[in-house]
Amino acid sequence: MAFLLAYLASCGVAQWLAIVPGTGISLWIPGGCYLAVLLISRNGLWPAAMLVAALAELGANALWFNNPWPVAWALHLGNALGALTGALLVRWLSGQQSFRLETLRDVLILIGVGALLVPAIPAVVGAVTLHHAEGQSLSRSWLLWWLGDATGALIGAPLILIARQLRHGAVRTSARKTLEALALCTALFALGAVSLSGPLPFAYVVTPVLVWAAVSFQFAGAAAAILVLTLITAHFTANGGSPFVGTVETQALHSIMLQLFLAVSAILGLCVAAVSRQSAQALKALSAANADLEERVRARTSDLQAASRHKDVMLALIAHEFRTPLAAMLTGAQVLKHAAHQVEHVQRVQQIFERQGGLLTRLVDDLIDAAAISEGKLTLRVERVDLVLVLTQSLESCRPQIEARRHRIALDLPGHPLWLHGDPGRLTQCICNLLDNAAKYTEPGGDIRIALTSDTGPAGQAVLSVTDSGIGIDAHRAEQLFEMFYRAGAQEQHSTPGLGLGLALVRQLIGMHGGEVGARSEGRGRGSTFWLRLPLAEGTARAPAPRVSPAAAAGPPASLLPRSIARPR
Repeated sequence: MAFLLAYLASCGVAQWLAIVPGTGISLWIPGGCYLAVLLISRNGLWPAAMLVAALAELGANALWFNNPWPVAWALHLGNALGALTGALLVRWLSGQQSFRLETLRDVLILIGVGALLVPAIPAVVGAVTLHHAEGQSLSRSWLLWWLGDATGALIGAPLILIARQLRHGAVRTSARKTLEALALCTALFALGAVSLSGPLPFAYVVTPVLVWAAVSFQFAGAAAAILVLTLITAHFTANGGSPFVGTVETQALHSIMLQLFLAVSAILGLCVAAVSRQSAQALKALSAANADLEERVRARTSDLQAASRHKDVMLALIAHEFRTPLAAMLTGAQVLKHAAHQVEHVQRVQQIFERQGGLLTRLVDDLIDAAAISEGKLTLRVERVDLVLVLTQSLESCRPQIEARRHRIALDLPGHPLWLHGDPGRLTQCICNLLDNAAKYTEPGGDIRIALTSDTGPAGQAVLSVTDSGIGIDAHRAEQLFEMFYRAGAQEQHSTPGLGLGLALVRQLIGMHGGEVGARSEGRGRGSTFWLRLPLAEGTARAPAPRVSPAAAAGPPASLLPRSIARPR
């Protein structure tokens, strides 16, 4: 219904401006409305839109044009063919199924196709039809018809396209914009009345106001200003008072001047609106990019500050951890200085040097490994190894610390080898770090359960878990345990010596073997479990997890247990 009424109304305006005798319509706005409706409608609605256009145009013929019905049908078929061709070409060139005026490219496509190329079709049909029906001059009527259709497309099509976009978009208004719109309308009506109400050629005086509307209100302002300018021009021209009214001999020339004035005004307004819109979008995108960049700079600055603080903490930690064994060794040196001939003191100092020297060596090795991993320079000496054997050797290496704290060990091993491809030295280092971690954070006399199994899934993985009855882990800190220089309980009473590199190295080294590590706990004071998974070599037998509990009398062969580590009774 809205399309029907708009088509009829624009037909009335066209009849209103039919100022050249013997040439028919000089401004055909219905053609632009027809094109716009096809552009925004789904293909399935085109037949309905074409039927409505036919009814409206034939109704306008009955009301105003009074052409013979065969002529009216011929003229309408030309208009329909032009609108259909224009819609197909505009969609094809723009790549839009529902055309929108968004960019300067869209405007140029609409101008080039809808206003310059396609109007030639109804112009040819109309000029030929009127030439044969009424004897009109073919050349003169074709030019006026083509310019009339082109100008009508520039006025009618953008108006409907923008109205539809505003209907489906969020319209934001403010008091300042409302006052600016009122000032713009006042200026447009005032300048239009002054420049178009007399015979002097001052019509283009309104151009600055048109540009103002396009810059401030973009497409909506340009379309509204073009419509208002068209109505003002139509009013004064129809009443014989505009610069576009001449004598009978010159009226055709004045009609062309009218068409060119409105066409140039429409093209100028639409192009300026497109540039204004794209500039506003570019400024908005630039502002968003600038805000994002500032946020990233702030985040990066915060990260660098945190890294700097972390570095300071790390250096202080390294200095502290190195100072403790060095102080012990210096004390031993002083003892040797004053009691060099006392065998008992010499032996005790020798033990101090061995113990603290081993600690220093381990600290240095951890730092070297961490640096090598960070720089991607650490390599593995991969060979086929039995993880069961690696575990028993690791237990033997950790035996002194476990015995010193009187921990009870439960060891669950499979009854067959678990072969995998890995670096036996690095795997031993990882397992020792897990055992060392369990021993450090478990009170003397606590329980440590070590289980090695192979899953039955298609992936074929060995699973090693180390469960202790120690201080436990807060759930939100489980991942932090594997970060460089993080030490559990560093701010609490459970602080223990070390650089906080052990678990971080475990994650990196196991990852280099294609495996993964993790930790879980039911909370503080409830113990924790650290586990690692490693891919087995092809052909390795897989078995379900053993069912050996810490208190079970049965267990693995005694040969698999390290010396001085007894099964719990």
